[in-house]
Amino acid sequence: MDRLLDELRELASRKGGVILASDLRGLRMEDAERAAAVRRLFRLRRGAYAPDPPVDAAARHRLTIAAVLRQLSRGGGNVAASHISAALLHGLPVPPGALSTVHVLVSSTGVRRGVRHGVHTHAATSRGGANPVFGTTTIGGLAVTDPVTTVLACARTLPVVEAVAIADAALNREMVQLQALERASAAGRGLPGSATGRRVLALADAGSESVGETRTRLILVQAGFELESQVELREPDGTFVARVDLKVRDAPVVVEFDGRAKYTLQGSPESAHWREKVRHDRIGNLGYERVRVWWNRLADPGAIVTDVARACERAGRNRREA
Repeated sequence: MDRLLDELRELASRKGGVILASDLRGLRMEDAERAAAVRRLFRLRRGAYAPDPPVDAAARHRLTIAAVLRQLSRGGGNVAASHISAALLHGLPVPPGALSTVHVLVSSTGVRRGVRHGVHTHAATSRGGANPVFGTTTIGGLAVTDPVTTVLACARTLPVVEAVAIADAALNREMVQLQALERASAAGRGLPGSATGRRVLALADAGSESVGETRTRLILVQAGFELESQVELREPDGTFVARVDLKVRDAPVVVEFDGRAKYTLQGSPESAHWREKVRHDRIGNLGYERVRVWWNRLADPGAIVTDVARACERAGRNRREA
């Protein structure tokens, strides 16, 4: 049986990591042996398997994308992973709860739209006959919509916060330019979700370096704060002090999202904590009020808004007393 599993793994490696039922039928083996092979495999969806269980939901989604693309490509027409599935393949931040359905864009005529058997099929041509500009590329041998098409598809269909996080990441990594997104958005004007898509682009910020920063910024923007991203703070003589995630415009108040990674990336936790304390003190010595946001704090947006509002009040009092 180990020899059989090794053979199945080798077969999967030649088939994009997945084995279809048709692949097994092409092997020289008895029915009983073929049935034993299927029992050894991890079922991704009907007629599609992996030799080993995926390590997490994202890995399973990637394998299921590969299976769906192989299965659908046999029906003719061009098919590519799209929307949240494409975002995952591009390495953009996707909410784990959205990975239960594979999204594909199909360019053939007469395609059945909608969700069926865990696959959401999107037609490249709209019901009104419009054919908005879209592009595809290849990642790991899989056809996928290009970054601009992917970001806009997510912007039109996902909740705003999740869509902005994807747009922020794509802009920050220079996978897309805002002008290109705006041009493509204008070309697809009138498509379902276009208004939401334009709102997402208006909220997007290339300065955001994490989902936590994006969510923090959106909470504060919704509360009416005007913010600047990735602001450098310097001593009066120009000496660099720090680059902060967010600064309240026209107020000496900085807001930073603390994902804790900074304490483990360089050196021991003790030395990292010491460097962070020195940085914190230097920012304070410049006269800035500081607000730090953690992941669990994001569940209470009102508390974040209150913290920043109080910091602005303290900064105002300090200015008057100076």
